[in-house]
Amino acid sequence: KPETIEEKRALLLNHGIALWDCAESCKVVGSGDNTITEVSPVDIRLLLAESPIEAIFCNGTTAWQLYMEYLYPVTQLNAVKLPSTSPANAALKDEVLYQKWSSLLGPYLTKLREDLE
Repeated sequence: KPETIEEKRALLLNHGIALWDCAESCKVVGSGDNTITEVSPVDIRLLLAESPIEAIFCNGTTAWQLYMEYLYPVTQLNAVKLPSTSPANAALKDEVLYQKWSSLLGPYLTKLREDLE
């Protein structure tokens, strides 16, 4: 299990996984997603032009909504909405999050493993 930032970065890069935020900038009051306004979406066109994107996953409902509103019109790629790992979503225990993420990511990870073999 990777623990350091370097180990986590290497894991992602070795498996062709990119992480980014849908918003380049926004205004938010405190840490509540429901206060997000004035969203300036990230420019994803270069990533699309340079990389074969096979799947998009959003960490929580707000990320999925931002993606669908601002980036889906550019990418035309549907996104899988994963349960949020935010501390604000503490109602879901780690084991439940793991099971839900595993069931949603499973088909994509199986394909990734097959492609790498």
